[in-house]
Formats: sequence, structure tokens, C-alpha cells
Amino acid sequence: MSSTWIDVEINPPINLQTYNCCMTLSDVHGDNDNKFVVVDFGSGTSNPQLKIFKGLKQTHVIYLNEKPSAITTVYTDNSDQHIPCVAVVIKNEIYFYRNCKPYHKYSIQSTIIRDTEECKLWQESEDVFDLLKRLQVLSSTIGFVNLSTTSQQMLCLNECHLIEYFEKYRKNNLVKQHTITCVTELKRNKSEVYGVSCLVIATTDMISILDTESFKILPDKYELQGETAYMSAIGLYDVGYKILVATRTGRLYIFSKSSTSGFKVETTHAIVSVILRIDKFICCTIDGLLQCYTLKCVSLWNVKLPGDPMSIVNMYVQSMSLEMTVVSCNVINTDGHSKGLVLMYCGSTVIHKIPMPDPVTCIIFGRFGQEENALIMITTNGKVDIKLLKRTATFDLCVRPTLTAHVQGNLSIPKRSNVFIEQTLREREHCKEMHVRTQQTWQILQMVVSNERLNSIKQKITSQFLHTSAQLLGLGPRFKIRFLLKNLGKDPLMGINVAFLYNAQYHSIESPRCRMPIIVPETEIYCETFVTCCTYGGSDERAIDIVVSRGMNVIYRAKVNMPVYNIQTNNHNEELNDIMSW
Repeated sequence: MSSTWIDVEINPPINLQTYNCCMTLSDVHGDNDNKFVVVDFGSGTSNPQLKIFKGLKQTHVIYLNEKPSAITTVYTDNSDQHIPCVAVVIKNEIYFYRNCKPYHKYSIQSTIIRDTEECKLWQESEDVFDLLKRLQVLSSTIGFVNLSTTSQQMLCLNECHLIEYFEKYRKNNLVKQHTITCVTELKRNKSEVYGVSCLVIATTDMISILDTESFKILPDKYELQGETAYMSAIGLYDVGYKILVATRTGRLYIFSKSSTSGFKVETTHAIVSVILRIDKFICCTIDGLLQCYTLKCVSLWNVKLPGDPMSIVNMYVQSMSLEMTVVSCNVINTDGHSKGLVLMYCGSTVIHKIPMPDPVTCIIFGRFGQEENALIMITTNGKVDIKLLKRTATFDLCVRPTLTAHVQGNLSIPKRSNVFIEQTLREREHCKEMHVRTQQTWQILQMVVSNERLNSIKQKITSQFLHTSAQLLGLGPRFKIRFLLKNLGKDPLMGINVAFLYNAQYHSIESPRCRMPIIVPETEIYCETFVTCCTYGGSDERAIDIVVSRGMNVIYRAKVNMPVYNIQTNNHNEELNDIMSW
């Protein structure tokens, strides 16, 4: 092991109490120096702290009010500074910190429960203890998680507080508060490290995706049965992605952009953690079984671990093009003492082992500081251990998995197989050149298509000699759109039609189509219509398209971005004005 890793001497020692989901490696200041970001829960007597380490030195501390369930880092813009945000999940809220300062807070709104059996119990019961017994029966029938937050809190109260709680909430509506259990990062449209990210949010019964640029929920949503324990995502949101979800009951779901139902696998034991890759995923259960499945949930292999699994993490060494699965186990010696053992699997074969004096509960691998390959481990007593992979490490001392089996005698290989093997070897040897050539060809094709498109647009515009402009008048919720047209040519224009395309769910237009009279050269005319906002919508949903056509040909198209107008706020202000007038 000494020829593979460099042990970092930590003096004085660093003690942390945390979980795998509450630590990450990220360049939080945009200075090309990855920091170790971790939540320290301490001994439990004080509030947890978000700590940031630069090397072995603690540089920043952020005090948290409650215990977080997960943290991750996301990039919210395409600025040249490349400063990410640290997302900290606490109950139903996500706190975003940028440059170690509060940046934004996103909250999942609670829902009001009506017309259910639980509501009838609250309405019919007049005695608090009778209601308590009925809620306990209902909880055993439909599950404690499916109850409203009001009923859940009542079932957890002591008897001395039941009467006061019952009198306080018996006449109120039942509220269901959705708690966030897991979050993970999903790139929006670029797979680069600094590309804008989306945040995949898992609540007790729903998977949703948050756009970190506008901080709004995207349309893709997925329902599942059971509370999410672990989650991982790969791909790009705008192109295609996969989301792997593991519940506390041992179910595995795979959701994609093209399929909302997803594949499902049920394990016999609870899941310790999951790893999602391009063509497969790996999960580990508490019975010490490491399993690998395809993305269609077909089992590939399974391995029995030498001890109780504590945590697993994906390890990719770019310089060696080697992807491994790191598993930490709790091994019992012959003398009855527990020791830690970190195993590194390539496929189903162990290629490296790291013995530890204590069991390892948390592992993370990645770029730390200026080192590309750093392995940070935290043991059960809170001790932090850091190991750096040597640049000359080859794992040659361990058994490496082979793709071909040794056979006795000659084996006849079909001609097509030989051609396939030769082609595969050639692609492996010249992968960089082939990738560069493909990208160059694709860029040239994009330039040709863009030039042709630009030329066609110029020809259409210059052939019509028509100048247009649009004006938006009013303060809301009722606006006036004035669309002006001017003939720059020498001949009059006839048969010009103007149409307004809109989403009827968010706007209503009195005259969506206007027929223009003859436009005399060097003369400007206009058409007007009134737009009324019906409800509050996103930026793309508020847009109104203006289409100018002549006969069957569209000669001009423009988009008018309607301003944000909160109808609820306006109604509230009108009510306040009426009260003040009285």
C-alpha cells in the first residue's frame, strides 16, 4: 500500500461527526483550489456547523439552526468567475451559500389536505384520546408517512400536551409538509465542471427538478412509493438523463427524461448506498451483498463482502482510465475487536485493499486542493484520514481483472469477431484523434447550417421591405400591445395579417388576429389589442408571439416577453386600499 498511497500527516488531528451525504469536494471560491466542505454534527449538544477546509486548515464556519439531511454544490450561472453555490437541505428548505455567504433560500410549499378519511376523523372526533386511537389505526393502515404533518406531530406528542394541541388545531385545515430527504446535481446543457446545474430534489413521495438559474421547478416530476434514502443522477437535462432512486424499504427506481414510470428492482434487505454509471448501477445492501445491474434492471453480478458494509463511493482515476467501486467494511477479528477494511473493486474483482484501525463510516474521493486523486475517510470515532494517490501508482501488486480467459489449445475465432476486436483496439489507441475529428466535423456542419439559415432570413426580410416594432403599454393586469408596421419599399403592400399567439392558461387577448389595410410606401400604421393576465406563470409561459403573414407565407415573427405580475399581491393591495378608504 505504501507504493500506491501517500499518507497525509494531520497534526493536530481533525475530528468530525458526519454522514456521506453531508460532505463534498468543491472549488467554493473559484480559485482553482478544491475545498473540503462538510457538516459537523458534533456530539449532539450543539447545533451543527458547516465547515470548509483548505488543505488541513479550517477557513470558514457557517452555523446552522437545524440538522441538515444533505448538501451538494451547484453552478447557478455561466459567469467567468466559476463560483458555485453550496446547497444545504434542512427540512423543507434549501439554503444556498455563495462565497460562504447566504445567497438564496428555496422552500417547498405545504399542501392542504381535504376530503380524506383523515379529515373526517378530525371533524367527527370531539375527544382527543378517541382521535388519537383512530389516528393510530389509520397510521398502521396507510402508513405513518402518508399522514398529514398535523397528525404526525400529534402522534409524537406526550400525553400532557395532547389536549392543548387538539384544541389549537381541531378547527384548522390539515397540512402536509413535504420534507426533502435527498438532493443531487444534474447538469443542464453542458457536461463541463463549470456548466450550469439543476438540482434534483427528492421528497417523501415525489422527485422534482429545480432550475438553479431562475429557482423554479421544471415540468419533469416523478412519483414513487416509499421515502427516498439515496439518489444519483447522470446526463444532461436538456438532452437526456437518468435518475437512480433507492428507498428505505429496499426499492430501486430508474427514471429518465423519456420515461416517467421507470424500471424498478426490489431487494430483500435495506440498501446502504448506490452508484450510477453510464450503462449500469451498483448497490450494496446491509446483508453484505454488492450487486450490479444494467439500466433495465437485469442482474450482471453480485459479490459477498467480507464484513458489514458501511459506505460505498465511486472512484475514477482519469490518468489510468480506471473506474472502481470503493467499499468500506466493518470486519470482526478473531479477538472480537472491530477493524476497518476498505476494498476497491474493478468490476467484481478486488484489486486493492486498505486496512484501517477503525471502521470507516464516510468516504469521498476526488480533487482536493491541487491533488487530482485524494481519498478522505472518516472513522467511527470521528478521526479524519487523508490519502493521496501516487502519480506512479499502477495497482500492479494486486490482481487485475482480465477480459480474456486462458484456454488450452487453439480456439477458432470467427472472422467478424477478429474485425470487431481490431476495430475496438484501434479506437482505444486513437480515441483522442477520433474525438477531435468528430467534433471538428460537427462544428463545420453547424457553421454551414447557421450560414444557410442566416442567408434565408436576410432574403426574406430584404424582399419585403417591411419595418416592424412593438410597444407594451399599461401597468397590469391589463396591458395594451401596439404593433407598428412601416413600408420601406416603393410599392404598396396588401394582404398583410397580424396574429398574436399566446397561452390561454396565462393570458386572454381580445383581438388575436388583425387584418391590415394597404400600407402605402413610407407610411407607418399600427394595430392594437388588449391583453389580460389570468394567472402567474414562468418566463417562457408569459411570452406572446407576434406573427406577420402575407397569404400563406410568414414574413416576420417576434416574441414579446410579458412582465411578471402577481395577481394575488394586486388583489391584496386593493383590499388594503378599500379598508383604508373606510
